[in-house]
Amino acid sequence: MEDAFTVNGFMFCTAHGGENCNDCGADYRAGNNYQLDQDKIQASVGSGKEIKFENRRALRAFSLGAVYSGKTRDRYGIYQCATHSTVDCQECFNWPEIIVEVSKAKDWEGKVHSRKDLLGLLQSMGVELPENTKLVDDLLNQKLGSALTAAQKLSSLVQDPSHINPSTLPIWKSTPAFQAMARTSPDEAMKRFKSPNSDPFPLYENTWMDARQTTMHVARNFEDGVPVMALKDDYEAIAIRVLSIHKLNKETPLISLIYYSSDLATPAENSFEWMGAQMQTGRLVQIKCTSQEQALLRKLLFQNSRRVSTAFKPKMAGYERRFKPSFLVPLNPLDQVDIGKLSHNTGCQVCGGKTTSRCAQCQSASYCSRTCQTDDWKQHKALCKSLKGGSWATTDFTKHVIVNGQKMYISVFSASGTVPPPAQSAAQAAAERDDDSPPPNVHGDRPFIVKISNPFPIGNPTKGLLVYDRQRTFKAYVMQEDRPQVYAAAMQQILVRNNRMKVYRWAKRTGDFKLDVCLDRIPDPEPTW
Repeated sequence: MEDAFTVNGFMFCTAHGGENCNDCGADYRAGNNYQLDQDKIQASVGSGKEIKFENRRALRAFSLGAVYSGKTRDRYGIYQCATHSTVDCQECFNWPEIIVEVSKAKDWEGKVHSRKDLLGLLQSMGVELPENTKLVDDLLNQKLGSALTAAQKLSSLVQDPSHINPSTLPIWKSTPAFQAMARTSPDEAMKRFKSPNSDPFPLYENTWMDARQTTMHVARNFEDGVPVMALKDDYEAIAIRVLSIHKLNKETPLISLIYYSSDLATPAENSFEWMGAQMQTGRLVQIKCTSQEQALLRKLLFQNSRRVSTAFKPKMAGYERRFKPSFLVPLNPLDQVDIGKLSHNTGCQVCGGKTTSRCAQCQSASYCSRTCQTDDWKQHKALCKSLKGGSWATTDFTKHVIVNGQKMYISVFSASGTVPPPAQSAAQAAAERDDDSPPPNVHGDRPFIVKISNPFPIGNPTKGLLVYDRQRTFKAYVMQEDRPQVYAAAMQQILVRNNRMKVYRWAKRTGDFKLDVCLDRIPDPEPTW
């Protein structure tokens, strides 16, 4: 095939999919610009920002979803969009609209632009989305941003996560920062225990795990006297210089740094001077990162750069004028509460749009249109049929267990969350114990899945069962003295489940402290949270 291909009239290099490619020495922007109504595009962007078309941000067809169709025309490859499998797709490759968006966007760097990468990254973090999801890329980017925020747990580490000034923090002098940057979950620890002679998490199989390990190695390199690193593959790179490692608390380091993200479409002169200066000092370490991992780290560093206080002004060399200050903290595996919130969609089950109807059989899934409901049926069918024809029992529940006249507080932690789980302050625990108001009802009258468990593996002095939903929007107890028949039926279901001490069932809120539970139907597929 030829060295270039066209998509909807725009030309890109075949090897890397870029309009401007440093590796191939090609720049197709001038020719592509002739296809544009430049005055119209400038008007759309507004007079406040002039577009220099000859030096505008180069587009990358592969990142925007262009895939090779397997066919050629006159020795030129024919490419189509990954979303609709359509050649020259007007929806996915509307170049004027994309250039307007790129030109107007202040946070273009902070977004992942490949839908395939977005879905892959969310999946690697444990977020569950329908295979046929039509959630728009902006919503997927929001979910990914929220996932990264949840993984860093900054709100529990600093008073104001939106204004962090590393220069005001003490220097890290505890255990090696490489070790302190590590976070794991009971599930991960068990997998490592069961594989003493092999790595249960080999490199380049799970992007989220790779990124967590990369942040640890950034700390190790700095402690070994190498502050300058390039996180790269053959096509892209993130250049970073670590400034210092600070102490957020006795268990948590913060790595302050400056960074610059470049790829084959970035003008080469932006990074060549920096690379040359670092190579002369012999202080440059290269860490291999896949394109998808770099997309995740770029978004993480960009988000954290927005959290750095303007009062933090590190010294930079002249060739670092385009670098931004940012930071890294330990990345925690997402627990089931976070995963539940990120997987939950308050809008249409498929596209996230405003809902107009529900599944008539189970009432648990909402849709914006008949089209989305039809598209979702293959995925929804098993869950829906598992609820059909079930018998519902009504039970009262309480927010607290009282033993010998005193309220008991039972803590719940996730096997997928960090070990140890974040400590709850005494004030928080006291406030939760003293709060007797009804739990919020985020589910309305829709059925949802709850976990019913016996909180005491040996006996049950409270004679109560713990019930909660995945998002932990409520945690309640079904007491034997209030509903002996429901308690006995639920305990029987738990006992026949091979001593797992828990079952998952459908439930509906029917009052402030009332719950309908479908005890004779097991959700399909059965949850694992």
